[in-house]
Amino acid sequence: MEATVICIDNSEYARNGDYSPNRWESQQEAVNMIAGTKTNENPGNSVGVLAMAGTRAEVLVSPTNDMAKILQAMYDIKIHGNIDFYSSLQIAQLALKHRPNKEQRQRIIAFVCSPVHHDSEKFRQIGHSLRRNNIALDIVCFGCMEEIEKLQELQKNVNNGDNSHFISVPPGLGLLCDALVNTPVLHGGSGQMFEEHGGIDPSLDPELATALRLSLEEQKKKQEDEGTKVEAPAVSAAAEDEEEKLLQEAIRMSLMCDNEQKVEEKLVEGTEDVKEQDHFENADFLKDMLTSVEGVDMNDPTIQETLKILKMEGREEKKEGEKEDKKDDVMDEDKKNSDS
Repeated sequence: MEATVICIDNSEYARNGDYSPNRWESQQEAVNMIAGTKTNENPGNSVGVLAMAGTRAEVLVSPTNDMAKILQAMYDIKIHGNIDFYSSLQIAQLALKHRPNKEQRQRIIAFVCSPVHHDSEKFRQIGHSLRRNNIALDIVCFGCMEEIEKLQELQKNVNNGDNSHFISVPPGLGLLCDALVNTPVLHGGSGQMFEEHGGIDPSLDPELATALRLSLEEQKKKQEDEGTKVEAPAVSAAAEDEEEKLLQEAIRMSLMCDNEQKVEEKLVEGTEDVKEQDHFENADFLKDMLTSVEGVDMNDPTIQETLKILKMEGREEKKEGEKEDKKDDVMDEDKKNSDS
């Protein structure tokens, strides 16, 4: 869908007869053709008309799809004065800004057949303003060839993704509307006639054109929905993967804590039992006991160090015991000798 404001050159220069039948009437025919084509292509399209010459630039009809209003506005325009091209583009921009349907693309089509009388700096400013507000600009230059370079520079400043166009129509090439038939100006910058209806002229077969338009809209909506559905699972899957990683990490840490606690409990029990029972002095017994604990890594440096210490303590206690036994034997022997 698109909202278009057509800027008309109704200056005194439009009276010249170098275009058939003259600049003004050829311009009227071209405007009627563009407005009719756009409103027929899509019921959501709208067209407004702005007169650039006179005491001031004036919007004669705001963007609408009512062809009767557009034709009446064209009929009421008076030829007089000179155009104020800079102010006309500013006013057209405001008219598009206040369009009822904000989903419509924005476009200005300006017909120029007289001098514009503005310096390059003003053209640069208005060009950047239109581009910044996503407004396309099509310029149809006819009957005033000395303005081509300046107008082309303006179109280049506005152009964004090939959405704006400059059309120069020299005199002697027939009707102005015929020169515009196969240009992007007539079809919203696409260059393809009746693109919204699958290339079918609605005036020739309204039912088929409407069916094709609805089918294209449904297909477009389906593709957008599928794109959304594909993107959503991807985000969900990423979130699930992250949650799974966190869960696995929590389980791993929990197991480590449980195993460490079990090892500490077994070591404490083993140490106490070693002190209380002679057969626990054997570190191999403690090793066998720890092996029975699920998840315990016997190669863990802490466990290996503990077993090593127990073995050393067992050896020292054994040596001390042997010394005590020898001492007791000596004392018993001395006692026997003294008794005898």
